[in-house]
Amino acid sequence: MKTPLVFLLIFWSSIALALGDPYGAGGPGLPHLNGGKHTLRTDLSIGHPMSSHSILGTNSRGYHLWVEQVTGLPNGTEVGPIHAVDSNIVWAGVWADTYVAVIHTTNGGTNWICDTINIDPVNYWIRGIDAVDGNRCWVTMPDVSGATGGGIFRTTNGGVTWTQDSIAYKTAGGYVDFLHFFDANNGVVVGDPTNGYFEIYTTSNGGASWSRVPSANIPAKLAQEWGSDVMFSAAGSSLWFPTMNNAGGTGRYYRTTDKGLTWSVHVYSAAMPTWFLAFGLRDDNVVLANGGWGEVSRTTDGGSNWTRISSPSHLGFSYQIAYVPGTPSMYIAEGVWQYPSLRQYPSSKGRILGTAYTTDGGVNWTRACTVDAYYYLSFVSSSAGWRQGAGENIYKWTMGQGRVIGTSVDTLNFDTLGSGKMSDTIAVDAINYGSDSLTVTGIATPGNQFSVVTQPAFPARIPPLGSVSVGVLFAPHKNGALQDSLVFLSNASNASRATIYLQGTGTGATAIEPASEMPKAFALLQNYPNPFNPSTTIKLELPKSSVVRLSVFDILGREVSVLVNERRDAGAYEVKFDGSNLASGVYFYRLQAGSFVQTRKLLLLR
Repeated sequence: MKTPLVFLLIFWSSIALALGDPYGAGGPGLPHLNGGKHTLRTDLSIGHPMSSHSILGTNSRGYHLWVEQVTGLPNGTEVGPIHAVDSNIVWAGVWADTYVAVIHTTNGGTNWICDTINIDPVNYWIRGIDAVDGNRCWVTMPDVSGATGGGIFRTTNGGVTWTQDSIAYKTAGGYVDFLHFFDANNGVVVGDPTNGYFEIYTTSNGGASWSRVPSANIPAKLAQEWGSDVMFSAAGSSLWFPTMNNAGGTGRYYRTTDKGLTWSVHVYSAAMPTWFLAFGLRDDNVVLANGGWGEVSRTTDGGSNWTRISSPSHLGFSYQIAYVPGTPSMYIAEGVWQYPSLRQYPSSKGRILGTAYTTDGGVNWTRACTVDAYYYLSFVSSSAGWRQGAGENIYKWTMGQGRVIGTSVDTLNFDTLGSGKMSDTIAVDAINYGSDSLTVTGIATPGNQFSVVTQPAFPARIPPLGSVSVGVLFAPHKNGALQDSLVFLSNASNASRATIYLQGTGTGATAIEPASEMPKAFALLQNYPNPFNPSTTIKLELPKSSVVRLSVFDILGREVSVLVNERRDAGAYEVKFDGSNLASGVYFYRLQAGSFVQTRKLLLLR
């Protein structure tokens, strides 16, 4: 039996996710208990109006698109796979220690009802879910003991009773992965290989009966190859899923264009070995894919040809890429953002975890949330979607009314850097989370420990779900914990000043040592050695006490390092400059002391 994909994802992304095996007891067809109310086996009723909503990260700084919905599930449970039928009807599986359950809402998440699925044997858990309305829903549940492959369960009465298909996934050592319904009648369920080929079933009567797809219609598997139980995508009559092995991804994906009756296998050429593939199908032909750090590709002919898209936001691999129905080119991704010098969370090793979206087919991405990154999401429109969270609650995508500004992050925590060095440039966004266009009129520039290196022309108009970016880097010139802020000024009704707090630590500041003789005039001397690699010494002379700023600029006039920015007594000084983080080329260093300004050239050769 395979190791479930969720544990592989944990290993590769270093995200802690505790999953318990949900258990139940009894047989299929559990009726309503306690006078018809849905209950857990603990007799805890959760079919109540939800508590007050809370908005992730909402404060004086801005707004976020994800709104937490309280399901009423007890602590220790976790929402699993999700399927949204429309803006009102949503179904989701539940992971728990003592029962197998499904929650659903028929009013957009205002109320959630829980149904337990009592089964025998008890060692099943929910991995896939799909529904076509408020009454008909299906789930797949592998048997974690390996005694069988698991089963397909369905309800036709809104979760009052559940029945298991009597034929599918009875082979020991199998593993049922996911299911998808193309319409109310036609569906497909995919499981890991048994008897040498993938165990796939189709139905044409709404799941009343299932037929296994014969081996002649499915290409042979590789050794140690199994299917993904998370990262599949479907649209029209097509469905794609990547395959896995013990090392991670294989670069291969299986594809059907006739609702699961026949399959072909392909190699995604842009994939790196062991990387997981994620696909977002808009229709049978237009697909967005991601198979490596900072790499996004698109096909418009069903995968025959791929075009690589530059990804300035450095989107890494995603657990899911969901096309947003009703839009020309909007996708939502559960993914990882990679910035080598950034530590949004100390345990994330330089990654910002969360969701992101694109409205132009993958060319530009905007972070919607950096709170956490989990696997499941489901969208029905640009204003309604749901995703899994870290616990018993669920998150709904909700746009605000009017002009609503938010920021891609609330705080940027940079690496500890030595004085004179600089971090990578980090793109931070001001985002319009509202239904009306807003205007950003400017930014409040951070202090001299953090530098704004790129920004838009102001005033900048932002349409709904649009954004403008500012590039910020950290260049400390003294020791200790350093803080500042970046403020976006706008005509938004929720916050005219949206703030991102900047934090970093400077170490190893080199003291500037005075010489014995007193200079008679201001002077900036030529650095030595020049050319240099990677460090050089800069000398300066001050005939009187002055406020001194000594900075280094690149050939485009951008300040890349501040070496001195403080009052110094009269004297001759030496300052060490380390260019380890800079590319080879011509740079300029400038001394400003009172009204005296002088600039010289230096050359860094690698």
